[in-house]
Amino acid sequence: MKKDIKKTTIFSISCVTITAILVIIMFASTFYFKDKNEVILSDGMSIAMYVDNNEVANLNDVPSGYVIDTTQSYCYKTDRNTPDTGAILQTNGSGEHIIGNLVKNEKCMLYFKPSLATWLVNSAPRSGIDAVSSSNWILTSDHTNEWRYAGKNPDNYIQFNGELWRIIGVMPNMTYCTGTYGNANECNTTATGSLVKIIRNQTINGSNMRWDYKTTAVGSATSGYGSNDWSDSQLMLMLNGTNYLKTGYDVNGNQLHTSYTITSNVVAGNNRNYYNASYSYLDGNGTTVYVPSQASAAQNGYTATSGTLTKKIEASALSKIATVKWDLYGTNSDTTAAEGSPSAFYNKERNINSLGAVYTNSSLLENRPVYWYGKIGLMYPSDYGYATNGGSTYNRSVCLNYQMSGWNSDSYKTDCAANSYLWYRNITSTAPGTSGNSSFTLSPRSSYAYQVFSVDSSGKINVPTCSNNLGVRPVLYLKADTIFTGGSGTWNDPYTIV
Repeated sequence: MKKDIKKTTIFSISCVTITAILVIIMFASTFYFKDKNEVILSDGMSIAMYVDNNEVANLNDVPSGYVIDTTQSYCYKTDRNTPDTGAILQTNGSGEHIIGNLVKNEKCMLYFKPSLATWLVNSAPRSGIDAVSSSNWILTSDHTNEWRYAGKNPDNYIQFNGELWRIIGVMPNMTYCTGTYGNANECNTTATGSLVKIIRNQTINGSNMRWDYKTTAVGSATSGYGSNDWSDSQLMLMLNGTNYLKTGYDVNGNQLHTSYTITSNVVAGNNRNYYNASYSYLDGNGTTVYVPSQASAAQNGYTATSGTLTKKIEASALSKIATVKWDLYGTNSDTTAAEGSPSAFYNKERNINSLGAVYTNSSLLENRPVYWYGKIGLMYPSDYGYATNGGSTYNRSVCLNYQMSGWNSDSYKTDCAANSYLWYRNITSTAPGTSGNSSFTLSPRSSYAYQVFSVDSSGKINVPTCSNNLGVRPVLYLKADTIFTGGSGTWNDPYTIV
């Protein structure tokens, strides 16, 4: 006897064996296969499936890494003529294909396309040299098992938010939020998978900004040079708003509970205001933005500096941005190859083999957090380093094994820095790039409470104070179900996505 399917029924279908599919379905409703090419649901519902516009018999024919194309897929209601705009047709972060909110006698057409991450790894055009495999690729893999673009100006441009961005790479094993937030803004449910990491081609508005300019006893600041705690920094608030304020854990695994108050989007800590997030980069309303400015300990407020942005994140683009776990570890020194090469930075940024560090002080109420969940961040020093292809004197392998604090001298500058597209001087006049001589990274210098690493105008990794004015290039991860739709990756024909 068949059950009636209620309006709110959700079906989760994994691309596994038929037996496994049937096991999953037994607990949801009655499914069976008919004539090899349709999945028939109870009450006359049916689903037809297409992979790259070719009809397939069942889910076993849907390759791993393919997702439901929500722009093509659709359902018809009972009369088979009226589109059902309320039907749920999607692929979640774990790769499960979900259909739901259906009615009796409904027919659905599911079109599967490769996710952007899958397409980049399997099908993106290759050129250049991969120093590890010696293949003729520019989408390079290093010991990190990440796929990264490298070179002076590779074809890694992508259209996002109506602007030119660049694909840093495909990052496996990323932890991202699939649920809601708890009291400390922690994700209550997460998933792990491959996500595409992108960076804005230009600095925001072509101007410089401060990473943080809080002063002593305001928020986490211990001096007048700002704080290198990203999770309550003014730049984080400008880019993300207040939803992602102060999350993470300190080095001892203790959840952070510092009191921050938010009234009408004005953020206060230790009884002093230090940011107004009414117009953040993510809110999509107007062009006004409050740029990071000094929060004075001498007054219950801050010097409110407002400016304008030519473009913020639009609602359609915001829906594509994943909320991910960003590692906030840094290092004390970067002056030797063992401390400051791209791979050394990578290990420290992510605390591999316990090499990373954050600023700690026994007199503080809390130490710096070691991770943060949010949407918009900055590049890591290792992103800059891994983006080089090397040159004629020092090839990629040599560059990757030399401290980036020395990339401003001799052949290291002309071969290593000059062949990394993330150095702003490498942006050509035909592909407008950044303004300002240097740009901030996300990583703190752990021996100081107020220093972070930057990509300097000279090509080296530098350590300015948080209160310095440098370029800001937003970085984000696209959701797992983002689909490649076209383009060749050049600046005048960038990749397009839905």
